[in-house]
Amino acid sequence: MMEVIKNPRDWPRYRSYIDRFMQAKLGFHNCTIKLSSVQTNTVVHRIAKSVTHEGRFQSYIASGGPSWLSSLIEAEKVTG
Repeated sequence: MMEVIKNPRDWPRYRSYIDRFMQAKLGFHNCTIKLSSVQTNTVVHRIAKSVTHEGRFQSYIASGGPSWLSSLIEAEKVTG
């Protein structure tokens, strides 16, 4: 994904996603993109995987999230 953001012209297949992302990014005064490994950001990885594999395109975090989310967040708090 970082390569797509760094060099969008090299990834025409993802152009509509890049355009929407860049448009949304304009709404933030200070926006930084940082790369984290799956191991250091398990919660985000699982949310992204759930969204893409289960077709959850509306935010389900605001409505309480899936059953596994709370326990995963608590576990990540403990392990840091």
